[in-house]
Amino acid sequence: MSTKVMRNRHSGSSVRRAWMRARTSRNGTKLKYLAMLCFLLITYRVANENGGSLLLLLRPSQTPSYDSLPVERVCTDGERRRPAKPLIALVAGGSRSGTTYLYNLIRIVLRQRDPNTISGWYEDLAYATRYASPNPPSMNNNNFRPGLLDAYNSTGTTVLVKVHTLAHATRLFTGCDGPRDFQSGHCPVDLIFLTHRDLGPQVNSLRRMGWGRQQSFYLKPIIASKNNPHQYCRAIRPTSPLLVDTDWESPETWATQAQAIAMCHLEFVLAAGKKLALDMAMEKSLKSGFKARVNLADDIIRSITSKKHEQAGIDLLAAVTEADALRPLDCASWQAVNPITHFHRGHVAQNASDNGEDEMTRTRGYAAIERDPYLAKWRRAHGYH
Repeated sequence: MSTKVMRNRHSGSSVRRAWMRARTSRNGTKLKYLAMLCFLLITYRVANENGGSLLLLLRPSQTPSYDSLPVERVCTDGERRRPAKPLIALVAGGSRSGTTYLYNLIRIVLRQRDPNTISGWYEDLAYATRYASPNPPSMNNNNFRPGLLDAYNSTGTTVLVKVHTLAHATRLFTGCDGPRDFQSGHCPVDLIFLTHRDLGPQVNSLRRMGWGRQQSFYLKPIIASKNNPHQYCRAIRPTSPLLVDTDWESPETWATQAQAIAMCHLEFVLAAGKKLALDMAMEKSLKSGFKARVNLADDIIRSITSKKHEQAGIDLLAAVTEADALRPLDCASWQAVNPITHFHRGHVAQNASDNGEDEMTRTRGYAAIERDPYLAKWRRAHGYH
């Protein structure tokens, strides 16, 4: 075969190979365009099924990364009549000062006023926001972000929150953790209900429950320097160790526990300002008979509303009767806390009594509280002599 023929044949093969590559490239490009078209069509269809929110698909960093309730295809409020003006209320106070009973009585009264009322312990309510919030809340004290319960601002119904510490309470809703606390115009909290108790019995109750914590590490420098307790009562810090039986043998432990309670109660009163609806003395309400608790329920509804027709619609006797019927879970219960009432196992001591050694410890502890000048002033101001 001549050289010319061979050259032509090789040239023809090169042309064919180039043509095949071009054809393959064109087909590949077509496939890419087809794939992109299919993706856009699927995206458009899914977006329509989710209320037309294409941004939720194109901006996944702002959407929940956990299982969530489906987005409603249609949601119309209509002209429904609201039973009463929605409120945001807090029930707070030191542990073992009657906050759980007060919380339940207010919960029952508010439920009569507005059957749609949302109520609960702040951590339980925060956990429930996982259904809607694109930024799931953190329960870690080291990463407790402000605005934990902001999702409840838009519910259109009354919200009642139980909380113990001022440090957590000011961070539940955005706008409440500034210099003016709850009195800020940007704080959505409407009412604050507080509780207090004589310091000796309250500290002793903490001892019985095993809930006392080592406060002295944080508190002693504040007492020694006579600084404002602002920094102690408003700071979220790592949980300190629990006190053990030998710690309670020191009268100083009792005084230190009482100082922490008294200072933070006063700080809460100052932070609440005009939004303080009630500061309940546990002894004067819970331990003074049925009539005293009916009067307490009457004070609650009067602090909530001045409208006579709303007050008339509340059955105070029924509310107190229901609150009095609540009881803790059985000690054998595997469930530690009733999520509705927030009574836990052993919440209310039945016929508790000290043995001889415990009674001596308690007597020395009470004496240390009574000797302390700051605590003596606090007790006189609250009617304890």
